[in-house]
Amino acid sequence: MIVYDEDNTQFSVTVENTLSKEYILLNISSTFEPKCNEIWIRNAQDNSKFWLVQAIQQKVKYYIKHSGEFLYKVSNEEDLFNFKVTKIRLPS
Repeated sequence: MIVYDEDNTQFSVTVENTLSKEYILLNISSTFEPKCNEIWIRNAQDNSKFWLVQAIQQKVKYYIKHSGEFLYKVSNEEDLFNFKVTKIRLPS
């Protein structure tokens, strides 16, 4: 089963679980500088669809961590150098 197919060689795709093992993450990252990415997430326990956490933005890099009812996004989107943490409620 194909979950995601990226034909553009300027991007790479990685698949991983959150540390809680409750969610699957698709991380689509640029292979060029400046680095940027977007992350899709879905529940690992069912066949729900992936949903986009944040669309790709030039020079913006972010990471996702899961805890309880929330995702925590660590991102450089405000000033492109310093990272800040944003709390995101998981969709029901």
